[in-house]
Amino acid sequence: DSNRRNLNLYVISDNSDGDLQTLSRVAKQNIKTWLSSRKMAADTIDILDAKIINLGMTFSVVSDGLADKQTVFSNCIEKINEELRNPFFIGENLPISKFYGILNRVPGVSDVKNISIFKQSGDGYSSFSFDVESNISNDGRFLEAPRNVIFEFKFASDIQGSII
Repeated sequence: DSNRRNLNLYVISDNSDGDLQTLSRVAKQNIKTWLSSRKMAADTIDILDAKIINLGMTFSVVSDGLADKQTVFSNCIEKINEELRNPFFIGENLPISKFYGILNRVPGVSDVKNISIFKQSGDGYSSFSFDVESNISNDGRFLEAPRNVIFEFKFASDIQGSII
């Protein structure tokens, strides 16, 4: 509304293990206090929790036959985990095609047959509902994140794969 400017600010925090978690009420109040002296008088700011969506990935690669398959597979897992060390931003899309490129550059990989992204659920994972299939772009190159969502690959076991 042009007469009333309402801004939604989505926030997230992490714990001592680096896992995402919602920000405490006190921290949100501190942010609100700090922003109140710096915002336009007509602006209102709602501080909201971002929704954490825990994801998993499976992949299948073809070995070039020259290198040890177990070594190649370990290198694939390592390269994906290196990429995932940098956390996602709230509202940041997951670039599936980027992982094809990463795996294709691993020495000993001849081709990437498939990469599949899915939502993790159960103990230790967030309970928010999210349909991965309906949020994959038409060309399959990325998983779209709504502006209030942050993606997380929480455990090393969330990345699985196979090598042929």
